[in-house]
Amino acid sequence: MLQLARERPLDSISVSEVAIAAGVTRDTFYRHASSVVDLLVAALSLELTAMADRYAPILANPPETSDLVFSAESDLLRHVANNATIYRSALRAELGSPVRKALTEFVRRTLENELRLRPEIAPDALGTLDDRTIGMATAYAASGTVGAIEVWLETGDLTDIEAAARVIIAASPEWWFATPLLPR
Repeated sequence: MLQLARERPLDSISVSEVAIAAGVTRDTFYRHASSVVDLLVAALSLELTAMADRYAPILANPPETSDLVFSAESDLLRHVANNATIYRSALRAELGSPVRKALTEFVRRTLENELRLRPEIAPDALGTLDDRTIGMATAYAASGTVGAIEVWLETGDLTDIEAAARVIIAASPEWWFATPLLPR
């Protein structure tokens, strides 16, 4: 799926082509995905999950200072840059909803895990850190990150990942920086 999506626009790829490329039947395809976009989301999600898994041990026992957020943001942008053709095609208005939702959900879950592991970084203004509050705060931040990624994909130099990471971090909610873990 990823190879086909790198070669041409997502809306021009059929289920039959994916099945042939994978050496499976259409029936097998439909046992695993309901559409080409659904399979693409699953494939990208596997890559994003593997990336997040690399940070899990660090988040479980965070060092006093590090460039953790910059490093994680850079890794996310590197993933997007490496798959730029796919994301540009998949984030178009008529196809983008499932892909944008998956990317936003990945960022939201990552932020939510961080906030649950270290509730002391939350600003007092959030009040009680119940599930709803955490969900709202992290959804807001994740949507902004993905919006910035979309602009970067369309207008930026994708080779300068560090510059893009700095812009996103600089525009991030102030409460992310309430801990020495996060670079200022």
